[in-house]
Amino acid sequence: MRPEDEPDPVNLDEWAVTRETLSALLYEALRQPEIEAALAESDITDLEAGQAVLDDQTVLARVRMELDEARRGRHETNTFGAGKDSTGRSRLSLREIRQLLVVFLLGVGYLSLMRATWADLAFVDHVLVVIGFVATIAISARMAIARVPEILTYFGFDEPEGVADDTLGLGERRNVVLVTLVVPELMRYIERRRTREYSTTLRSRQVTNLYIDDEVDVVITEPAERLVRALKRAGSGAIALAGQRGTGKTTAIQAILQGRFQSPDGPPSLTVVAAAPALYEARDFVLHLHALLCHAVVGKIDDLVHKRREESWDSKAEAWARTVAILISMGMIAAAVFGGSQLLGMTVPAFLEELRRSAVAVWNGFPEAVPGVFFGGSILRGIVLVASVLVAAYTVRLAFSILVGVLEALRWVWRRISRRSRDPLRALKTEAKDQLQRIRFLQTFTSGWSGKISTPLKGEAGRTWQAQRAEQQLTHPEVVEKFRQFAQRSAQVFIRHGVIDRIVIAIDELDKIGEPEKAHEFVNDIKGVFGVPGCLFLVSVSDDAFTTFEQRGIAVRDAFDSAFAEMIRMEHFTLDESRHWIGRRLPGAPEQFTVLCHCMSGGLPRDLRRCVVEMLDVSFDLYNPPLSAVVARMVRHEVVKKAHAFAGTARAQEVADGLSDLMADLLTARSVTTAGEMIELAGSLSKTDESYPRLRAQSSTFLLFCATVLEVFTDELDEEALRDTKVETLATVRQQMAVEPQVARRLLLTFRKEQGLELG
Repeated sequence: MRPEDEPDPVNLDEWAVTRETLSALLYEALRQPEIEAALAESDITDLEAGQAVLDDQTVLARVRMELDEARRGRHETNTFGAGKDSTGRSRLSLREIRQLLVVFLLGVGYLSLMRATWADLAFVDHVLVVIGFVATIAISARMAIARVPEILTYFGFDEPEGVADDTLGLGERRNVVLVTLVVPELMRYIERRRTREYSTTLRSRQVTNLYIDDEVDVVITEPAERLVRALKRAGSGAIALAGQRGTGKTTAIQAILQGRFQSPDGPPSLTVVAAAPALYEARDFVLHLHALLCHAVVGKIDDLVHKRREESWDSKAEAWARTVAILISMGMIAAAVFGGSQLLGMTVPAFLEELRRSAVAVWNGFPEAVPGVFFGGSILRGIVLVASVLVAAYTVRLAFSILVGVLEALRWVWRRISRRSRDPLRALKTEAKDQLQRIRFLQTFTSGWSGKISTPLKGEAGRTWQAQRAEQQLTHPEVVEKFRQFAQRSAQVFIRHGVIDRIVIAIDELDKIGEPEKAHEFVNDIKGVFGVPGCLFLVSVSDDAFTTFEQRGIAVRDAFDSAFAEMIRMEHFTLDESRHWIGRRLPGAPEQFTVLCHCMSGGLPRDLRRCVVEMLDVSFDLYNPPLSAVVARMVRHEVVKKAHAFAGTARAQEVADGLSDLMADLLTARSVTTAGEMIELAGSLSKTDESYPRLRAQSSTFLLFCATVLEVFTDELDEEALRDTKVETLATVRQQMAVEPQVARRLLLTFRKEQGLELG
C-alpha cells in the first residue's frame, strides 16, 4: 500500500464518533411511539432496523456533516447574542467574567480584613465575622462552580472525560437531525421491509387521524428535508415554496409554526402566518403584515410575563415557606433557651450570661478547658450546656439561611427595579401597541380658542383660532420602511434575550391570486420587506400560476430570482410515501387499494386524502366490498365531478363552431359507467377541434385514464399481477393531465399498449 493510500487515523476516529452519535440517536428513535407501532405491524426487530440504518453510508455522511458544522460553530458568536459551543451551551461572556472577578476580590478582601481586625474584636463579633465569612465563601463557590463548564470552554478546554453531552455534539441541531433524518430513514426501511397484505377485498375499517395531521402522522418527504436544510442555512432572507395546489405547502408552514423542526433545547422561532389575498393593495398588505407581527410580539411578551409571574409566585411561595421555617426555628431556639434557664433555676439573662462565660472559657483554654466547663458541675448543667452547643450550631445555620434570604431579597428588589427602568421587552411591547394604533387609526388633534375685547368706544374686537392636525397616510415605501425597522428591532431584542432564534413570516396561499400577472406583481410589490436581519420569509407559490405565466412569454425568472434566495418545490408523494401516509391512517389496508388511491390521486396529498375518504365510504355502504366495486364507485364519482367541471369551463368559452358537440359529449360523460363507454366517449372528445383543443385533450385523456383504472384494478389483480404492472405510470399520467394533457395521453397510450389494452 502506498503511503498516500493509508487511512488517516484522525479521520477514522471522526467516523467512529459519527457512528456513536448515530447509534445514540437510533436508540432514542426506536423508542418513539411511531417507530414502535410500525415495528409491531411488521416482522422486523428493532435491532435489525437500527443496524440497517447505522450501516447506511449516506445517513452516516449526513450525520458527519452535521457534527462538523456544529464543531465549527463552537467558537463562533451569534449575530445578536453571546457565543455558544457545539453543545448549544452559552459560553462565558465578559459580563460574567467581571462578576466572577468581583466575587473573587470580595472573598479575598473579606479574608484580609478579618485577619487584620481579628485580635481586637469581641467574642460576639468573632461569631458574626465567622458567619459572614462562611456566607461569602459559600456564595462565591456556588457562582464559580456553576460556571465551571463555561470557564473551560472559554479557555479552549474540552469537556472533562466522562461528562455526558446530551446533544451528542450536535448542539441545537440534535432534535432536528433526529426528526428529519433518523426517524424518516427508519420509517423508510420499515416500509421497504414491511410484509404487505395483498387482497382484493377491503376489510380494514380502523381509521385514525384521517383529517388531522399530527406530529406522528406527517410524512417527511425529500422536499421537506430540503426545506429543513434551507431553514438551517438561512437566518434571514426569503424562501419560496413552489408546487401544485395540494402538494403540502401549507402543511410544511404549519409544521414550522408548530415547531416540529425546532430543537427543544434551543429557543423557538416566532412565526407569523398571513394568507395572500385574492384582491390586494400592496400598501394594505404590508400594513396587515405589520399588524400581525405586532400582535405576535405582544403575545410573545405577554407569555413571557405570564411565565415570569408564575416563577415569581413560585419564588414567593418558597420565600414564605422559608420565612415560616425561620420563625419556627427561632421559636424553637427561644423555647430551648427558656427551658434551659428553667432547668438550672436561672433567669433568661443570667442563663445567657452563663453561656457566654462558658464559651469564652472554652475559646481561651481550648482544648484543656473543655472537660472543666462541661463536666465541672452537676450532670444537669453539663447536659444543658451540651444541648446549648447543639442549639448554637443550629443558630449559626439559621443565621446563614437568614443572610442568604436577605441577599436574595435584595437581588430580587434590584432586578425588579432595573427591569422596570430599562426592560427592553417592556419597551418593545409598548412600541408594538403604539404601532398597532398608528396602523389602525389616524391621529387627530383639535384645539380652539375664542375671545372678545370691548373697546372704550363701545367697539368690539374678536378673534377665533382653530387648528386641525391630522397624520397623513404613509406612502407604500414609508410603510415598508416602518415595517422593516420594527421587524429588525423586534428580532434584535428577542434574539439578544434568548427568547427566539429568529422571526419567520410565512405568506401562504399565493395561488389564490388567479391571474399570473397579478401574482407576479404581488411578489414584486412586497419584496421590499424581504432581507430584514433576523427575519426569514417563506412564500408559498403555485406551479399552475407560474407555468401559465412563463407560457405567456412574460419574464418571470429574473423577477423571482431577485426576490427569493432559494426556491423549493414540494413534490407529489411517491408510492412509498403514499403507502406510509395511508398506513398510518388506515392500518391493514391491502396493497391493491393503497396503489389504487395513489394512482387516482396522482400522489397529490390533498387528493390522496379525498380518495381514501371515498374508498371508506364504499366500505361503510357495502360489507367487505371487492376491489371492482370500490373502483367502480370511485371512478363513477370522479367522472361525475369532472364532467361538471369540464362543462362549466366549456360554458365560459366564447361560442364557436363545435361548442354544441363538445357540450353534448361532456354532458354524456355523466352517465357513462363501463370502461368501453368511456373509451368510446374519449375517442369522440379527442377529434380535431381548433376552437377548444386543450379542453378536448383534457377531457378525453381523463376519460381514457378512468377506463384504464377500471380495466387494471379488477378482482383478478393478485400480488403477481400487481408487481408486473407499472402503476407509477398511471400516477404520472394523473399528475400531468392538468398541466400537459397531450403528454399525459401519450404516456397513457404507451401504458395501455404495454398492458395489452385497447388503445382507444
